[in-house]
Amino acid sequence: MIAVLLKSGRYSEGYVSEDLYQAIKSLYRHKATLMQEMKSAKRQVSTTLVVVFPEFEQIIKDPFSVSGMALLDKYPTAKHYKGASGERILKIFKNIKGNNFNLQKANDLLDLARLTIYQGNAKDERAYVIHSNLRRIRFLKEEIQTCESQMFTLLNDANTTIETSQDDKVYIADLVDNLRSIDGVADKTIFAILSECGDISRFRSGQAFIGFLGLYPTLYQSGNSTKYGKLAKRGARLAKLALYQAAIACVRHNGELKKIYLDKKSGGRAPKECVIIVARKLAMIIYSIYKNNTPYNPARVFNTKASLSH
Repeated sequence: MIAVLLKSGRYSEGYVSEDLYQAIKSLYRHKATLMQEMKSAKRQVSTTLVVVFPEFEQIIKDPFSVSGMALLDKYPTAKHYKGASGERILKIFKNIKGNNFNLQKANDLLDLARLTIYQGNAKDERAYVIHSNLRRIRFLKEEIQTCESQMFTLLNDANTTIETSQDDKVYIADLVDNLRSIDGVADKTIFAILSECGDISRFRSGQAFIGFLGLYPTLYQSGNSTKYGKLAKRGARLAKLALYQAAIACVRHNGELKKIYLDKKSGGRAPKECVIIVARKLAMIIYSIYKNNTPYNPARVFNTKASLSH
């Protein structure tokens, strides 16, 4: 059967990315795993905190800020505030720069701890759960920073070249700088696309690139009505999510893409559908920049007759 398939010519060549792309992919996916572990640890802290001190977030809006974590280290549950004073609480923040914690907040926190609905059941065991997860969060933060540092080193190496599908050798740092020239596109978007897609120039067209990403909404039809839902599950999930988030940033920071969003929205399209349209346009821009190895030029991009309105 394999011989017949090869003889017929009805097949497409497989793609094995270069070592650099594989290195980026390995680091990016490892970072994604670390981020998921971070979310899990934070979720466990939040779940426990709802039990042991549900009133805590009335004073500390973000329990995972430097100030919030320092406070939870010292007083993990409402019952651990017994015997504490406003002055002793303020000492925790003495060496934390930029915090606005004052004596009034400290006293308010003490009042909430005294009046809490938590009865103190298993307080030491629950305190351990919080402390354990806080240690995990700090460790994961360091690992994420180290992973990102290695990714930056890879992408910013002025001496590293890659071979495109046209057998041209280009500097990866030049390609990355060109992609950075798009207002609203951050390094994390570039990391995601390169790690999941490899050599973007290998795609025969921008539409083929979009198809690989799976960058289109799910479609629901009932009678004469048509509704668009969430992004399709097919495609390169991490790259697609990064492009969608980048499209939201572009609506805020990129004048040309913001205009596309507003035009589609005023035409009756749903907000999510408009973001997907922007994301598709952004994907086309990235494809063109990467393939031609040129910086972002709005005049060239938006004067073209090509459109992704459909």
